[in-house]
Amino acid sequence: MKLVEWKVCGASVLGSHHRSGGIPCQDAHAIRVGADGALGLVVADGAGSARLSHLGSALLAERVAEVLIADPKAPVEEIPAAVKGAISGLRESLAREQPGADTLAEASPPAELRDYAATLVACLLRPSGGLFLQIGDGAGVALDLAVPGNTVISPPENGEYANETYFFTMPSWSDHFRTINFGPNPGVVLLMSDGVTPLALAKDGSPFMPFVQPVHSHLIAADRDKGDRAIASTLGSEGVDRVTGDDRTLVWAARVVRD
Repeated sequence: MKLVEWKVCGASVLGSHHRSGGIPCQDAHAIRVGADGALGLVVADGAGSARLSHLGSALLAERVAEVLIADPKAPVEEIPAAVKGAISGLRESLAREQPGADTLAEASPPAELRDYAATLVACLLRPSGGLFLQIGDGAGVALDLAVPGNTVISPPENGEYANETYFFTMPSWSDHFRTINFGPNPGVVLLMSDGVTPLALAKDGSPFMPFVQPVHSHLIAADRDKGDRAIASTLGSEGVDRVTGDDRTLVWAARVVRD
């Protein structure tokens, strides 16, 4: 009997702009495996202008990933409401507890919810199919390498201006909470922050296969630790620095069949 399961790995890498400025990585990701083999994958990208966004992105990624796999019997249709509930709870706890506020300069204004601003792109993967959930920019891609047309994309959402997007800390965050369902056929899933979209997406928003295919071919032959290191090495290369100075996160998952 053939066993179908997912291989997965990911990394968040400090961009050259933040390296030179001594600023912590504001990207974060989380990977969780459920009791039924389902995967909860999350990428969160902290706002560059928000003082504690490195904490906001990390807490958002952890909270959403846990919720995605919490109840394997929950219908997929109920997952968005559960994730929105988790985000609402996180917003309340951040506003109340203000984690990291003691690290701010003494003369700076008190911490506020907006100091934790981050975008979100998440994915629940089950044998029956998948679900993207997103706020703001970044992107999710589900594709079948054998059938190029069998691709589902959760695209970035920017604001009125090119460098403007939406964060889970905004009052209107739920208006920009988007979901996209996809079936069981796509065998490769990529989640990325906007520091990776210039590499992995073509100008028309489709997967840029000269990047995607070599990354997939390398990762499918690697174990989890080697895969994590390979993604970090690729995203931290000088070549990528020449394309973008932003922090970068990529999470990759592929369906594999074992005897």
